[in-house]
Amino acid sequence: MVLEYDDIRARNKLLIAKGALDIKPNTITVIRGASGCGKTLLLKNIKNMNPPAYADMTLLDQDNSITLRSVSILESIAMSDDPEVLGEVEAKLEKWGYRHLLSLRNGSLSGGEQRMVNILRCACSPAKILLMDEPTNDLDFELVQRLVLLLGDLKQDKTIIAVSHDDRLVACADCVYEIKKERVECVGAKTEAVPTARGDFLPSQPRKTSHRFVSRSFRYNYINLLAFLILAVIIFIQVASYESIVSDYEPDEASPDGQLYLFSIYSETMSYCGSSNVSPLFCANSLGKLNPISNLNTLKQIEKFYDLNNVQPYSISLDSTDCYSVFPIEYISLETTETIHTITYYKQKYYTEDPEEIYIDTSDYFYDFIYSPYSEDFSDENCYDLDISLYNECVRELSEDDTLIVTAAVVILNDGFSSSEFYSLSEIETLGENMICTYSQELGELMYQLRLFQEIWGDLEVLLAAIIVFIVINLMFVQLQMRSVRNQIYLFRNYNYECADVEAGILGRVNNRFPLLAEFLVFAIFLIVYMARFPFTQVNLVFFICAMIFCSGLYSLENRLIKKHIKKYYRWDSR
Repeated sequence: MVLEYDDIRARNKLLIAKGALDIKPNTITVIRGASGCGKTLLLKNIKNMNPPAYADMTLLDQDNSITLRSVSILESIAMSDDPEVLGEVEAKLEKWGYRHLLSLRNGSLSGGEQRMVNILRCACSPAKILLMDEPTNDLDFELVQRLVLLLGDLKQDKTIIAVSHDDRLVACADCVYEIKKERVECVGAKTEAVPTARGDFLPSQPRKTSHRFVSRSFRYNYINLLAFLILAVIIFIQVASYESIVSDYEPDEASPDGQLYLFSIYSETMSYCGSSNVSPLFCANSLGKLNPISNLNTLKQIEKFYDLNNVQPYSISLDSTDCYSVFPIEYISLETTETIHTITYYKQKYYTEDPEEIYIDTSDYFYDFIYSPYSEDFSDENCYDLDISLYNECVRELSEDDTLIVTAAVVILNDGFSSSEFYSLSEIETLGENMICTYSQELGELMYQLRLFQEIWGDLEVLLAAIIVFIVINLMFVQLQMRSVRNQIYLFRNYNYECADVEAGILGRVNNRFPLLAEFLVFAIFLIVYMARFPFTQVNLVFFICAMIFCSGLYSLENRLIKKHIKKYYRWDSR
């Protein structure tokens, strides 16, 4: 059996030149040489340089920390949880006199005990070629003698290649190689016939095991669950802050259905509505479309509109039609900038009483919220119905004054004529180009929803940043976790387990989707129930999507990272 090896270098220095070892089956071969000459690298190179034989090789490393601490010692030696395999291994340990090790607790073994567990794992593997790197390290005199007897028993069915300085191993070897001057040379071999129980080398198939055994060898990753819990708390804290906005909101009855207001930006009447409820006329149509992108654009347009300075006054010149009626309610003097309310002018002209002591009921024609509705402050004798003919006469007189322009008007829509149709009229679009604003009860509701959306959207930016930070932290944690379990991964690779089996076991343990899915479902149920009272349903969906992006994105990215480590970092595909 010829086992090849490539050039072996360390720090760009050639330690061993490319060559091959001619190994007889069912023998013990010892390789010796000075410290630092490349003996350990030679064993690893032999394992990786012989793909046909790789599946039939097992390497005993010098590192005693390469162990499975989360399973029993018997399972760790057997590298399986299959009852049949465990029974066979237990019988071998009984035969060799090592059954007492099974009573010890894994994770608290001494150095010598760990070494024996690793040796026995190598001895009990189905591999027919055992590569052993300094197998007598950490063993006392008695254990070394028992190891020599064990190797003699093993060579009846296995071929053993050991790197060692120990003369006791050299004495029992069938062939001894020595590393001299960058070459591996045979310096001694027994001439007697060597039994060949297997004959020519026949590689074995990769070992199969249950995903459960592989997953038990690794630790759960709880950091993703913790991150999702923190994310959920952030979301619910934000949601709680919006509850005050919703509870403080009351539908504005100042503008009944079918009535809307038009204002110049110099209007005194507009201040009674509150600038947060008033929208530029050119934005009124887009507010009816509950589209996040459209609404953000509308918000920017409104902010830009109110930032404008030195805007020239523009008169709201709009006549009544068959579809709507127009009632001018406010004028402004271009000379004195004095504001004149039509109702005030009406009362001063036709009533002798103090205008502040009487109330004009305009409800038969329009609702004017500047003049408070009839209340206990006004007696019946001081309350008068609006005379529309006299009102129109006042409007005519004020309109004929060239120094006055209309800065506020009430529009009453006829039945069957909607506000969207009104805003789409060409004459209204012309008004919109001249810095005219509008307000209605319907528009006030939309502006409330828009303000709620604006506040939530600002928080979503913070939430998305938190999602990115949490995902990055999780990926860094998984990166560290994968490095910390490299010994376990190396064991499964070394003992010829299928990459797919190990990969599935690690993913099931390190990146278990089921706890994350369960936590997400609980969060989703609480979020849907809690936010059912919020009128802006698209925002509820956005919060839900953010949580879903975190869970699915995190699971996918961690899977990619774990698979990359298994196949690339640990070079599982190199064989």
